[in-house]
Amino acid sequence: MLLPYVNASGQLVLEAADPTIIMFKDGLELRLAEFKEDCKRIQQIERRLQAKIDAATAEYEHTVQDVSNVADGRILKRLREQQRLIDLQQAEIDEIRHEKNCLQAETARLRELTKFGNYNEAVPIRKNYTTIGDDDLPRYPTAHLTYHGTVNHNETSWAKRPDRAPAVIHSDQPPGDT
Repeated sequence: MLLPYVNASGQLVLEAADPTIIMFKDGLELRLAEFKEDCKRIQQIERRLQAKIDAATAEYEHTVQDVSNVADGRILKRLREQQRLIDLQQAEIDEIRHEKNCLQAETARLRELTKFGNYNEAVPIRKNYTTIGDDDLPRYPTAHLTYHGTVNHNETSWAKRPDRAPAVIHSDQPPGDT
């Protein structure tokens, strides 16, 4: 379009502008001004939309935080209650374990006293009621054997005395061999 108005060296040679060119230039300037106005309006719309998005997001976050705080409060209350129950149950378990240990010790002591049951240290190793390492001491039969009659209580070495006089125990003699 500008070709007839350019010389061989590329300079514009124009005495008076063609009215179509001036009109074309004015149209371009008008479109450019409209484009700038549209850009300003779009930027304003973007700012308003961003403000509305921020407000909605803040409101949503506030609502979620309120619900979360309520739920967290309930969860924390439930957790504290569960921890209290666990502590109570642990104390009860410890008490039962202590009671079990005490009862086991008491059972072992009673079995030792009566030589009854399956207390391993009280079970005689040999038929004459001696245990390893205590060959020089007299052995007493278990209360179970004496009660059920397999050992006559008058035939035990510790129940028999040749004389009915009071026995004198010497420090070098075990009791029952007087």
